[in-house]
Amino acid sequence: MRSVFLRTLIILGGLAAASVPACADTVLNFDDLTTLYAPVGTYQGVVFDASWNYFDFPDPQYPASSPSTRLGVNKLFGGDAEFTFASPVIFKGAFFSGLTGEKVSFELYNGGLVHTSGILAVSDVPTFLSSGYTGLVSKVRVRNTADPIFAQFVMDDVTFQQVTTGVPEPSAVVLMSGVAGLLVLGGRRQRLTT
Repeated sequence: MRSVFLRTLIILGGLAAASVPACADTVLNFDDLTTLYAPVGTYQGVVFDASWNYFDFPDPQYPASSPSTRLGVNKLFGGDAEFTFASPVIFKGAFFSGLTGEKVSFELYNGGLVHTSGILAVSDVPTFLSSGYTGLVSKVRVRNTADPIFAQFVMDDVTFQQVTTGVPEPSAVVLMSGVAGLLVLGGRRQRLTT
């Protein structure tokens, strides 16, 4: 009897977890921006520091991942470029292209540093750099690890997942209420049979 009760509890718990919807990935492709070398600022709720500019003209050394606008770093004499989310997200990564030999990586922050990604050697083929982290992130620092003087790369298709917190869905509440009722009934039945 106890094993049937536990199996039922596990199945109902799995159904409750499955009833919470997963958020789809958000991909910032910047293709609605058309000014040459303009600061990005705040774009779709993400704040890009003053290091980032965007441009949309063709350049075979710095192609976009998705046509045609991408972000470049306008920074001389070193330093890293950053962007910040309005609320913590699961940051998946972004595409990079640029001067062969340039290397980039991510430092991920949520309060303090929580993760450092692998290093991507960029080329004239847009390549995805995964964050390699599934926890919450509020700020991303893009490290220019090959050339401390010039940042010679572009970034496109920044990908992240919004995280919903707070009030559970009504269906999950109803399901969990049913589980609680089964626990009470199972406890009563066990007392009656012993």
